[in-house]
Amino acid sequence: IPGDFARSRTERALFFLLRLLVPPVVDNDEALAYMLTVRDVPWVVVRPDSLVQGEQSAYDCFEHVPTSPLFNPGTTTRVHFADFVGELLTSKAMWEKWQWKCPVVLDLVKAKHEGED
Repeated sequence: IPGDFARSRTERALFFLLRLLVPPVVDNDEALAYMLTVRDVPWVVVRPDSLVQGEQSAYDCFEHVPTSPLFNPGTTTRVHFADFVGELLTSKAMWEKWQWKCPVVLDLVKAKHEGED
């Protein structure tokens, strides 16, 4: 997606291999490329990073992937993903903000203080 995190050569090579070896990767890429051209039906493609179980806490949504999904992935708690989708479906302002975009939902990570485990 234009504007996402700039990938290194190594990361581009790994994604190339994934596209060759894992057919759903190609399908996902082609579906997204098609969606980016569609303007006759309103849409939002919500993207999680590493989807995990967990408790509700703080999360944020970004227009572009802010970090490397392979070498520095974030996490997205399922409850945050569901909360964001629910907001999209019930808030006209939220829908208008993200319409025609592919937002990335990421958990906010609290910085550890020195001495904490």
